[in-house]
Amino acid sequence: MDSKNYIWYCSYGSNLSTERFMCYINGGKPQNSTKEEEGCRDKTPPIDDKPHIIKHALYFARHSKKWNNGGSCILSVKYNEKKKTMGRIFLITEEQFLDIVAQNNGVKEVKINFEEVIKLSSKSINDSLSGNILYLGDEDGYPIFTFTSHFDETEFVRPDILYLATIGAGVKETFKMTNEQVTDYFMGLDGVKQFYQKSDLLRQLDELI
Repeated sequence: MDSKNYIWYCSYGSNLSTERFMCYINGGKPQNSTKEEEGCRDKTPPIDDKPHIIKHALYFARHSKKWNNGGSCILSVKYNEKKKTMGRIFLITEEQFLDIVAQNNGVKEVKINFEEVIKLSSKSINDSLSGNILYLGDEDGYPIFTFTSHFDETEFVRPDILYLATIGAGVKETFKMTNEQVTDYFMGLDGVKQFYQKSDLLRQLDELI
């Protein structure tokens, strides 16, 4: 491995899919998205990736313009030993992570003091839904970071089915799960269980992924 500083980026939403995540590295418009991503300055693929269980709750809130104004996928800032959010970690450079955070925040550039984030566990860089950098521990000697909202929402919003299908495809790819297992996972999440029936959700996922 070269002299660059590497970290794990942990995805838990639509970026679980390798093909979709690589649009943030290479640039381009991900499937089912309305936005063209700029890509990273360094377009080197991740050195490694693996499944990762996140001990933080996942839920859907606010409204996403990308996904027909449905609920956005948000990771709680609070550690919870009982929660098992399906995630995937990609081993990339610090510079690439900065570029990915900038793209998800709709800005040209962000600055992150990684040591400070590790010390504090989380650090807000702006007020957007992707403006809070979260430290999730270490894996194989490298720190794991992700980004989410800087506070937990209390009003849940129904996510668009194409959004759920995109996340579900990534969960299937990462954890080798069936559509029924993916549906069971979704039905345990706030924002889904209040607005979807399991049989209807499974039927729609079977049509889409």
